Amino acid sequence: MTLNAIRLSQLQLQPTAHHSALTRGGWALACMLQALLLDAQLLAAADEHEQVVAVTGRLLKNEPSNLKALVLRGIAYYRLHDHDLAKRHFGEALKYEPDYTEARQQFNKVKAFDRKRQAAERALEAEDWAQAEGLFAEALHLDPDHRKANVGLWLGYAKARRQLGRVSDAREAFQNVLILQPGHEEATVALLHDAERRLKIASRKDYYKLLSVGRSASDREIKKAYRDLAKQYHPDKVSEAEKKDSEEKFRQVAEAYEVLSDADKRARYDAGEDVDQQQHQQHHSSQFHQFQQFHFQQREYFYRNG
Repeated sequence: MTLNAIRLSQLQLQPTAHHSALTRGGWALACMLQALLLDAQLLAAADEHEQVVAVTGRLLKNEPSNLKALVLRGIAYYRLHDHDLAKRHFGEALKYEPDYTEARQQFNKVKAFDRKRQAAERALEAEDWAQAEGLFAEALHLDPDHRKANVGLWLGYAKARRQLGRVSDAREAFQNVLILQPGHEEATVALLHDAERRLKIASRKDYYKLLSVGRSASDREIKKAYRDLAKQYHPDKVSEAEKKDSEEKFRQVAEAYEVLSDADKRARYDAGEDVDQQQHQQHHSSQFHQFQQFHFQQREYFYRNG
């Protein structure tokens, strides 16, 4: 090979100064983008979702079609409970690459989650408590780690359980709301009311205990228990020395039976309402009414015979 030929081949192999500068600039940009992507992945693993949004934003400004960055940013928005923006980023990735599996899976995951949550909320709004409870439970199983979204799910679940009369289950659900979001106002108020209700229950008369029956006792069992105890404590069945104590027990047994034999009163008693106070108010009202009748009859007698 001649000297000129060798020189010509060397010139062909060596890039121009301008081309070399462009290559170096592109390589530097590629390194920067790769570093940003790695940074975003590390932040995502640490659940620093707001930082993921910021870092992937810088990356996508330079390379809008970066599929991994689009998916990472979409997941970050999903974790921040902005599902519309999450779906938008997954959809953008699918525009660039319709067969991109990860973007498709994440898009479908968010859609399924939203669909189940919306169905549960509709059931709650329609006061279909059993349906709402079931749908909220299903939604909670879709992504147990989605803390921000699950606050609302646990709250709806608690409301449905409370309306179904499942007080202890509702309490547990409200407590889960506070675990995910300490200081949540509605859950805090609900638990305070529940604590007050339990305090009232603890300090009130136990009508089931007075009749010596369980809380699940049937109407027939309650009636039989009342009859047996009424016979046992009837003032005519005891000695004069025991009469005062027996009369008090007889009165309490009768009071317990009056509540537990009435389906509405029993339901309110079981729900923690203060039926004791209502009973006393009705009793005093009845006594006042009887006094009025007696006074009126006496006055009529005076006018007729005076």
